[in-house]
This record gives sequence, structure tokens and C-alpha cells, in this order.
Amino acid sequence: MTTLPMIPQPSLLKIIFMATSLAFSAVSCGKPKIPPPDLAETLTQMDLDDFTINFADLDRNTILVDWHWLTTEANVPILITIAGDAFVQNTDSGAISFLNTADCSLAEIAPDKASFQGMLLDKGFVGEHFRLKMMAPLLAAKPRLPQHQLYSLRKPLILGGELDAENLEPSDLEVHFSILGQICRQVRNLPAGGKIRSVKIHEGRPDDETVSPRGHR
Repeated sequence: MTTLPMIPQPSLLKIIFMATSLAFSAVSCGKPKIPPPDLAETLTQMDLDDFTINFADLDRNTILVDWHWLTTEANVPILITIAGDAFVQNTDSGAISFLNTADCSLAEIAPDKASFQGMLLDKGFVGEHFRLKMMAPLLAAKPRLPQHQLYSLRKPLILGGELDAENLEPSDLEVHFSILGQICRQVRNLPAGGKIRSVKIHEGRPDDETVSPRGHR
């Protein structure tokens, strides 16, 4: 079946980034804080291309191989955000899902590509799923990353890290998805409050071994 192009036209979101440029600031005493004029001006010049990764030259059937325990092979990436998440499309049903690598979750968000394209024009949806509040100031202050690089959590959220710009570092796209996919797979069955004894990272396709709570095997 025909799948959604991996990189939608940047102009689709230009108006959204302009309309939401004031929403990237922190809230102080219950009142919106207006960002500095130079940052606000930079944000108005950003578009979808600034918040996504071009991976057209990579094999999208293998990028998420370490997430197949969650996504299955039927879901392939069609859009990858610079914050390290991915929108995937089911090659059988055409449905679009959001792979949140921070909390190791997959959620269907649209039944087809037409619906998804409409959602890309919703400022609330874009702000949340592209993590604009966290990413925009960082992107405005840092030089553009080399090809196939994105920002990854230095200490994963699932291992106690913070979802914050201070916890981000550049990473190779394929390395990012491989390592986080393996970590999430190994800790997914831990009980609430369970302590992580160790995490094994494999090169190539990993087995299905999972981490056990401390003191248990």
C-alpha cells in the first residue's frame, strides 16, 4: 500500500510554529512569560525541517528493529523527530502511531495519512509530540546537528533521568533507537518500584532476555 512520505513539506507547519512561538516559555506565577525578542524571532523562522530528521537514505525497515517487541515489523517510521521519537505507519492498516521513546510507549493517533496530516496543523498536537517547548530554545542556541543525528536523553527517563534539555545530548539516529529499544524491552516487566540490577546492550538483533529486579533471577 502507499505510505505517507517520510518528510512532509516544511511549509505545512510554518504557520503553526509562528502561532505557538510564545508558548515555549516557562510559566511563572501562573502567567505566561514572554520569551526574549531574539528567541521569539528565531522560533518564527523554524519549520518542520528543524524538528525532524531526514532519513530517506536509510533502510526504515531496520531502524526500529530493537523496538519490534513493541511496534512489530508491520510498523515502519515515516517521520522521526529531533527529540528522538518516531511516527510510524502500519503497512497493513495504514494507521499512524506515535512511538514515544522516552516512556517506551506506542499509541495509535490516526487511522490514515490524511487524518495525520490534519493533526500536523493542530498547534497543541505539534507542541506535545515534537516537544517544542523543550527543543526550540535548544535548537535556537545550538548549531544544526550533522546528518542522521538527533537529541537523545543522556540518562533515559525510564532509568530515572529527567525529560529536560539539560539531559539531552547528540546521538546517531540508529544508535539512539537501538539502545533505547533494548533498555525499554529489558525493563518493561519490572514491578513498580523494582530496582534495576543491570542492562545489557547487544550489537545486532538482541535476544528476549529481560532485566530482573535486584535480588531476583
